[in-house]
Amino acid sequence: NLPAQETAILPGLKDKTAQHVFHDGAGNSLELVTTKMRPGVSIHAGEFGLETLFWRMPESFPVHLVVSLRLSDAQNHLILQRDLEPASGLRPTNGWLANEVVEDDAGFIVPPDAPPGAYHLSLVVYDGETGENWMSDEGTLLSLAALNVSRPTAPAPLGTLDIPHPLDRALSPFRLLGANFVNENLHGGDTLD
Repeated sequence: NLPAQETAILPGLKDKTAQHVFHDGAGNSLELVTTKMRPGVSIHAGEFGLETLFWRMPESFPVHLVVSLRLSDAQNHLILQRDLEPASGLRPTNGWLANEVVEDDAGFIVPPDAPPGAYHLSLVVYDGETGENWMSDEGTLLSLAALNVSRPTAPAPLGTLDIPHPLDRALSPFRLLGANFVNENLHGGDTLD
């Protein structure tokens, strides 16, 4: 159930002009009416964020759309991706009425080992059956928010860090816990990240 203050928002969005419109190759459309970010654009590594998306379809039709929420760092490396039908799968788009406003709470957790810095939250909408990406006014990837990720309030427990190659070596004054290599199949002259 929606909190009382949010329930009152939905009727007011029915006639609001959409912020962005997605469409497929056949001319079907999905409107992103508005969004709301909580707790805000400043968040600590390891914290939970919630991007609430308010959707509307001008005409109903039988398609299962998937919303892919993506968090990337300043170098456009994908940090996390969450792909689900709206409302965590509870409100599939094939059951929406024409012009019905649907609330989609897309929660995400900033990884506890995410370095402090600038990140961006974006989304992609695609057909869950065919994989066709729907186009928005910005292309297939729609930018939602610029986030400022700061250090966690407390160090993450080692068990929560998914370290592919643990080392645990002292490098005074630091301790090297491990590493992750983007490409492990290297040839002479290759760059290792």
